[in-house]
Amino acid sequence: FLSLVSGSAEDIGSEKIQRKINAFVQREGVDKISEKLKTNVFTLQLIIDGLCQPEGYDIRTAFDQSDFKTNIVSIEDLRLGTVLTGKVVNATLFGVFVDIGVGKAGLIPMRFITEDKLSKEKRRRSLGLGPGERVEVRVINIVVPESKVTLKLLPFDQSDFKTNIVRIEDLRLGTVLTGKVESATLFGVFVDIGVGKAGLIPMRFITEDKLSKEKRRRSLGLGPGERVEVQVINIVVPQSRITLDLLRVLK
Repeated sequence: FLSLVSGSAEDIGSEKIQRKINAFVQREGVDKISEKLKTNVFTLQLIIDGLCQPEGYDIRTAFDQSDFKTNIVSIEDLRLGTVLTGKVVNATLFGVFVDIGVGKAGLIPMRFITEDKLSKEKRRRSLGLGPGERVEVRVINIVVPESKVTLKLLPFDQSDFKTNIVRIEDLRLGTVLTGKVESATLFGVFVDIGVGKAGLIPMRFITEDKLSKEKRRRSLGLGPGERVEVQVINIVVPQSRITLDLLRVLK
């Protein structure tokens, strides 16, 4: 494949090889290329993804990232009523501590963790919140001198996720899903599709015709929190890797 795009091993992970691959794929098409290499589209997709990733990149580092707000980096930046997305770091008898990206975990008192704010699966199994889970919270109290932040848990919103797909093992090639953008990188966008691991939309699939007119006008891509409709085009269960194709951006 490298010889087809006039690349070399030294180019792997560079912007140069990304440009060459994108131009070649757009010109030839993945079906034609896979036939020439005597492989299938999904294997070719893995090869392309690997070659386009920056040197030293570990795909696991982009999974499960919280949607921290870029303008809120310290406790002094917080305001009462601010809604944030964070990650549970510890659960105690009196509440749950959540990393909200300000250097100090905030506390959700146990009285705010009610059944109506948990997912149906958790209610069914009588489970609470555990470390690593992503939650949406509202700031209800701040004591800056003591670095104390009190949070209120907001209702769990999984309305876009398919109720019969809750694990990566439930996914099938070709399945169409609705998800939410978690993070954007130079080589693609990670999307939460409700299976515990984010899927990756490679950058070459994020074309102008799939974006809104406003985004095209302002030359913008996809950002955290945006809702998208995607199709599963590759699954590697042992490595928890999911590759997605962007179908459209939802309002």
